Formats: sequence, structure tokens, C-alpha cells
Amino acid sequence: MGVEGCHRVIKYLMVFFNFLFVVLGITVMGVGIYAKIKSDDFNYYFVVIDETNSTWENFGVLCIIVGVIVMLLGGSGCYGAAKESQLCLGFFAFLVFIVFILEIVAGGMGYHYRDSLESTIKKGMEKTFNTSIRTNGTVHDAWSHVQGELKCCGINNNTDYFKYDSDVVESQMPFYCGTTEWRERSGCYNKVKNELEGKWGVWAGAAIGIAIVELIAIVFALLLIREIRRGDSYTVV
Repeated sequence: MGVEGCHRVIKYLMVFFNFLFVVLGITVMGVGIYAKIKSDDFNYYFVVIDETNSTWENFGVLCIIVGVIVMLLGGSGCYGAAKESQLCLGFFAFLVFIVFILEIVAGGMGYHYRDSLESTIKKGMEKTFNTSIRTNGTVHDAWSHVQGELKCCGINNNTDYFKYDSDVVESQMPFYCGTTEWRERSGCYNKVKNELEGKWGVWAGAAIGIAIVELIAIVFALLLIREIRRGDSYTVV
């Protein structure tokens, strides 16, 4: 016997929420693919932290993996709800619960290690700044872009440039870092950190939204399984 009345509404809501999962998975996967094949302003901030750009590359790979998982979860949930399959719904609820727990653990670890993350950013910037001074290339271009966009000079301030020989300073220091207007400008460390925190804040907000949807989907899946079992028991009787 099919699910009747208000419980049929739960079934269709299950299908709707899991359709959103599929769309979300495709979107996140698209962001990951974009991160792998195209550079943008966000890329520059990662380069001044890690000259190998592995952070940005790992970000792209992570987005692709997460996107595929979310898309598959949404597909299994849609199928289970549409076919009223207890096996698919149970499998879906179990996997979504595991993902939810992993999100909680990852968030807790991120909060716990936030201070060491700041230290990692500072050390990474010191290394890439030294590279940008001594060579021209991707790292030098990234530093020039970040300093121009954020209106900052060096890591702490423009005196970071004067730790090097005068000919190096003359050839590598952006002209605006030597002007009167910019001499009192702060360094780029705090501004880069704040910029990244702002961007990651958006992702954190999205992750919280996804977690809420996950909890709703789990509840709907369990309710639907219960009603399917009730219907089966009525049929047997």
C-alpha cells in the first residue's frame, strides 16, 4: 500500500530536498573543476600563502569529491523516496548521518587549530615574500596583485622591503610602497588573513545550511520508512 495523506507530502518533500542535493552537488563539483582549470583573484591569496599553490589545488579536488558524494546521495534519496524503497532510504539516511558527523568533526578541528592556522599563514607569507623579492614569476605577480588590491605593503609594512639590498628594493618593490601616501600603510598579513576569513565565512555559512538540510532529510527518510512499514503491515493484515 502506498503512503497516503500527509505522509505522501513527506514523500514529495523528500524528493524535492534530494533534488536540491543533486543540484548542490553539481554546483560544488563545478566550483572544484573551475578551481582546477582557471585562476582568479582567490587564487592569488592562496599563492602568497603557499607558493606551490597546493592549497588551491587541494581545494579544487576537495570540491569535486564533495560534489560527487552529495550528488550521489541526492540521487539515492530521490530514487528511494520515489520508489518507496526502505533499503535505499535507510542507506541514504545512514550515509547522510555519517557525512553530518564528519562535518561536525571537521568544524571542531578547524576551530581547535585556528591559532596554528594563523601561524601557518604567517610563515607561508614570509617564505613567498622572500621568493617574490628574488625572482619574477607567479609568486611575484601574486604579491603585486594582492598588495595593489588590498592597498598594503610587505608582510608587516613596507620596511620589509628594506631588509634586502638597495638594488633589489628598487627593482622589486612596487612604486606605491615607496610613496608618502603608502608609507604608513599596514602590511598584508592581517588583510590577507581577514580576506580569507571572510571568504571562508561564506563557505562556513553554506556548510551550516547544508547540515540543516541534511538533518531534515534524515528525519523525512526515517518518517517515510516508518510509514512504508505501516502500509506493508496493513497490507499483510
